Amino acid sequence: MDFSNPRPIHICQTVEELDAHFAAYGQRARTTPLIPVGDPESGSTAGVLITGATREARIEAALRLVYEWLERSPRALALCDDDPAGWPFRLLTTPPLAAHAQPVLLVHDLELAFPNREVGGARLVLTQSSYLVQRRLDLLDQFPRALFVATADEHRLGEVAGEAFAGRGPWWRVRLVQLPGAMDGGLNGHQTAGPSSLDGLDADALLRVAYHTDSPALRLEVCRRAVALRPDWAAAHLTLGGACREHDRLDEARHAIETAVRLAPDWEAAHYERGKAWLDHHDLERARDAFRRAAELMPTFAAAHSNLGAALGELDDIDAAAAAFKQALLHDPNGFHVLNNLGVLAREKGHLEESEAAFRRVIALNPTFPFGYYNLGHTLFLRGEYAEAVVAYEDGQRRDPTGNRRQGCRLGLVRFANGDPDGALRDLERFTAGASDEERADLWAEAWEIVTALRREHPGLPGGDQLEARISREMPEA
Repeated sequence: MDFSNPRPIHICQTVEELDAHFAAYGQRARTTPLIPVGDPESGSTAGVLITGATREARIEAALRLVYEWLERSPRALALCDDDPAGWPFRLLTTPPLAAHAQPVLLVHDLELAFPNREVGGARLVLTQSSYLVQRRLDLLDQFPRALFVATADEHRLGEVAGEAFAGRGPWWRVRLVQLPGAMDGGLNGHQTAGPSSLDGLDADALLRVAYHTDSPALRLEVCRRAVALRPDWAAAHLTLGGACREHDRLDEARHAIETAVRLAPDWEAAHYERGKAWLDHHDLERARDAFRRAAELMPTFAAAHSNLGAALGELDDIDAAAAAFKQALLHDPNGFHVLNNLGVLAREKGHLEESEAAFRRVIALNPTFPFGYYNLGHTLFLRGEYAEAVVAYEDGQRRDPTGNRRQGCRLGLVRFANGDPDGALRDLERFTAGASDEERADLWAEAWEIVTALRREHPGLPGGDQLEARISREMPEA
């Protein structure tokens, strides 16, 4: 990767201009089989992501699509983005095109746009595909017809943007095409090592170094250099904030992010990171306000709506939380985490049928997600469908590598409701064993509350006296 030579977007209005721009591929691309993509409806954008085979084959297949696009209409043109590595830090503006233009955005080696080198789960929004791809689809949606065509190394893209292959976020609008034939084996010819020296690099190049290095210490140093070179650049401050969060330097991170917000008050990414920073400081009200502002500035940004919903839920504003999650789902219809949250909120409001439907959809979208089964089991339990609830909890346990203690104890309590007191006691003994004193006391207290409530509602449940007596031995003396 060239850290010191960012390349601009080239506008190609004719096939000849496209040929000149991709001289090494044009002749073979013309004989490459055409991938059918259909015709985007008015006001919509179709997307195609081409993986598989070799890098050259992917480029040729993509070019064949663009040739077809250009030949279909005199208003069609190609926006050739030759610098995906610059996506995280480049200001995205609408290109100088006529309102009736029909653009196709062409990007090769898309995996370079989403560097994922941070540690500890503190990933900067500017590196996430759910944000960066959505921003570009939003831009294309300004035109009556548009197309997004990208190529990527499948292995590398899976490492940095696995959501692409799950249809999460904006990827639900992008068709995945895997070309046949031997693949590159994870090599695409791009150098990923950093430069030998930071001296002489401008702020843009420094940020590329920062987010393509595996060293958190170097990332922090380089971001500080970028801020020193460009103290008026919001992106530099925002990336510094991300690097500080990675090091748990939370006050410094918040200061950097607040500076980014001050420099770019209408930038949704800055407000989104501001929300995360306030969560670090356990200030839910300010986090809520920041996520709400990010969602207002970019209504299609599903993660902003989702985080807003989570903050509202923690603040017990259930109706507003549900509304925020539903907005997130409009732009992330395959978002199983969003659906899971909606199912929980529906259950809290007593809408058990709606809750069950949400959790069944969660399981259909991601059959490996254990909390989809646990939550379904809890909803079925509240509906009095105890046998089905046992099955759901057991399904969750089989898929849960953590062996969640609380869910295991709840499985035991559902077994009791279903007439199996021996199984209930086995689960309670098993999942409380090894817990800390505080957690163990909390688990037995919940068991006491649920068992006594079940016995009041169903006094004929077998084994109730023995189970209640066993639980009572774990309860603190009055």
